Amino acid sequence: MNQIKAPTIYIQVTAAALLYNLLHILAWELPLAVRMGWRINVVGDVFILSVGIISVVLISMRKRIGLMLGMVPALWAILLQWLLVYVLSGYKEPNGVWWYPLFPIFQGIMIVFFINLAYRGDEGQHDQGIGMGLKSPSIYLYAPAAFLLVQTGQKLVREIVVGYLQNGGLKGALPSALLALIAIAAAILLIKRVKWSIVLAIFTGGFLLIQPVIYHLIMGKPCLGDIWWYPFFTVVQGLFILYFSARILLKEREMSNGT
Repeated sequence: MNQIKAPTIYIQVTAAALLYNLLHILAWELPLAVRMGWRINVVGDVFILSVGIISVVLISMRKRIGLMLGMVPALWAILLQWLLVYVLSGYKEPNGVWWYPLFPIFQGIMIVFFINLAYRGDEGQHDQGIGMGLKSPSIYLYAPAAFLLVQTGQKLVREIVVGYLQNGGLKGALPSALLALIAIAAAILLIKRVKWSIVLAIFTGGFLLIQPVIYHLIMGKPCLGDIWWYPFFTVVQGLFILYFSARILLKEREMSNGT
């Protein structure tokens, strides 16, 4: 009764959504809070990291209580973080990015979405393909689509802004903007079950893997906020997109073979 009975893909994507949020905290929010002396954010981030890690472990063990604990980071991201940090405490984001809270809010929504699906299992999911499109169950398509969309959030609140301010205006913002558009297109086409959307998803994931090499090693650009481990967050995003895209390909082959 206390076990999560949903198929493994539900467990994996729910744990990945939580890990994404935790890695973002480690890669940006916590270092920034420490540097800026935002005490309430430091305390909140440390608490969320602790609860989130426990949640991921329990979800991996198929314990339903892990899903309940996973709602704590989601609630922090959707409501409490921006309310406590930006409204009540009056802290301001560097570079004047006033829309930054939308990024963690979307992460929180993604966590809630997959927790709900994992709790319900296959109930209510439309798993039949349409026409000549992808035939995989919906959860397989939602997984990479969600990470493609949330990845664009990073570009909208960080990379495009930094590119514009520090790397030559519109010319500096163009690469990140183009990749964001490709990711959005890939996500929409995946949900629409268009087969070649997998190509766009794999391209986006692959580019994210090599992006730190191109920007930091070859072009010599500094890491965001001088946080040397921030590029690892970008690499993990690419890995998530590639992994869940591969899961679609494997599922399509399995369904084609009738197994």
